[in-house]
Amino acid sequence: MNKKPAGPAKTKLDWDWKAFILGPIYYAMNGMWKHALVMVVVLFLGGFIMFIPIAVFSALRFQEDLQDFHKPQKKK
Repeated sequence: MNKKPAGPAKTKLDWDWKAFILGPIYYAMNGMWKHALVMVVVLFLGGFIMFIPIAVFSALRFQEDLQDFHKPQKKK
């Protein structure tokens, strides 16, 4: 039995230009309203100083968030 030792899960961050440029709008266009709303609230509370960090976060995390959004939810 050749089992590999279980290590920490690796995540690959992909850059998404549409998410970088549109940010919360792109999240909302793809049905992730909660993510978009949180980003807009952070932008307003931060006085739009958070624009670049939100854009970078959106670009790096969009694909992973989209996959999580489309996973079937477990029923309790």
